[in-house]
This record gives sequence, C-alpha cells and structure tokens, in this order.
Amino acid sequence: MPPPPSLKIAPTVEEESAGVRARPRQQRSKARVEKILDTAAALIIRHGRANVSGAMVAEAAELPVSSIYQYFANMDAVAAALVERAMFSVDDVALGVAQGFDVGSDPMQLVADMIDAALARYEAEPGAIDLILELRHTAAYAETAARSDAQIAADLGQILRQALPHVAPEAIDAYTTATMAVAGGMQLLVWRTPAGPQRQAVIREWKLIAGGRLAAFLTEAGAPAPAPPPTRKRKKS
Repeated sequence: MPPPPSLKIAPTVEEESAGVRARPRQQRSKARVEKILDTAAALIIRHGRANVSGAMVAEAAELPVSSIYQYFANMDAVAAALVERAMFSVDDVALGVAQGFDVGSDPMQLVADMIDAALARYEAEPGAIDLILELRHTAAYAETAARSDAQIAADLGQILRQALPHVAPEAIDAYTTATMAVAGGMQLLVWRTPAGPQRQAVIREWKLIAGGRLAAFLTEAGAPAPAPPPTRKRKKS
C-alpha cells in the first residue's frame, strides 16, 4: 500500500525522467531511502550493478520490495540516485574549503585544496566512481551532473560576490559556470586514467588549469595579488 500523500513530495521533471518516483519529506521516509541506497551500494560493489535486483536490495535491507519501487522506478534509478548523493556530498566538501576564500588567498593553493577534498570525498563514497564511469553516457547522469554543477556554481558565485562586491554578478556567474564545465570533464578524465603516476599527472594538470583560471579572473577583477610566503632566515653556522 502506498504511503499517504503527506509522506511524499512530487519529483522534479529531471528526477521523474531519471526514474525517481517520490522524494521523501518526513525523517522516517528519508531514513528508509538512505537505507535502500546504502544497501544497494554494498550489493553493487559485491555483485556488479547488472546483477543486483530490487528484490535483492529489499531482502538485504529487510524491507518489502514495494518500498524500493515506492521511491524508484527501477534499479537504474537507484544507481542514478547513488551518483547524485555522491555528487552533492562532494559539492558540500568542496564548498566547505571555498568558504575560506578572501581576496588575499592564494588561488592556486585554494583550488588545489578544493580538488583534493573533492577527490578524497568521491573515494570515500562506496562504489560511486565505478557508477559514474558506467553511467556517464546516460541521460540520468547528464541531468544529475547538470543539477550538481548549477548548484555549486551558484554557491561559488555567492562566495565570490561577497569577496568581490565591485565585480558584475554576470561576470562572476560566467566564470563559475565555465569553471564547473571544465571541472566535470577533468573529473571524468581523472577517474578514467589508471591510478598511479598517470592519474596524479592529470590531477596536477587540473589544478594548474583551474588555479590559473581563478588567478586570471581575480587579476582581471582587480584583486590584490596574494602575499608571498614568508622566507625563513638561514641560521649562521
């Protein structure tokens, strides 16, 4: 039996097209969806996405099968929801680093710290990287990535507007939107590159590109150059 309407929020157009049937509103329903996603992630890691069914998830989560399909149309929708959860979790971590930005910050170091934090968070999300690589050509992935990029671009824009009140909002929005487009492509390139020296080289290139873009934007905006690091005096022998 479906839950009463008070437990559901109608999905957005993008969510509905990705197979999301309802977004939970009450805490109990949210906890159930998180349990479904956690269980599905563990099973996908163990058996592979193609070998995991809604019935398997329901049995492992000790829930009726109807609970799975109350919120998700199929297992593809569950996988897309896992990717979305990972993306927005990563966004929160990266924005936490960006909150420390001011006009005197070293843009190269700030960007490097944001990228390191984001990549570390992805690696902490069970199975997220494999799912991203598997789903990257699907409409559901494209829609999820677009929502994630738009949200973090807006949040970064707010941080920059507070630090650079004299810069036109349109210029900031253009910068953050373009930056997220580059970040999305570089992120996929990182995960598609074998772990080890090759992947580290891609990450360094990403940091140089993104840091250079931020440095150029700040220079054009008239922000003061960051102070050079203090030099240590050599002790006389």
